[in-house]
Amino acid sequence: MLDKKTLTFRVIAGLALLYVGGNLILSSVKEQPEHYVIYALAGAAFALLGLAWGGLAVKKLATHDYKEMMDDDADEMERALKAAEKETASAGEEDAADTTDAAKENEEE
Repeated sequence: MLDKKTLTFRVIAGLALLYVGGNLILSSVKEQPEHYVIYALAGAAFALLGLAWGGLAVKKLATHDYKEMMDDDADEMERALKAAEKETASAGEEDAADTTDAAKENEEE
């Protein structure tokens, strides 16, 4: 699932592709260069790709079918807490081992 800013970027990219495709079609039909049919087909491909890509992103944004940034932050924070707990537990075990070693050395003296 994509996040909101990625979908927003896809909408903008889709609009840009639609604009480029539309301008390519218009200029090829208006000026009719040597291979204007190829240019018009390429423009149509760009326009369709932009329409599909941007349209799907708009649909997902409209239906709220995206991942909230808070979800990522919560998962990342939970992983960080678990890692910190493991580090604290292992540091506590090392301190206990050091204390035991120091006590044994004091007894030997």
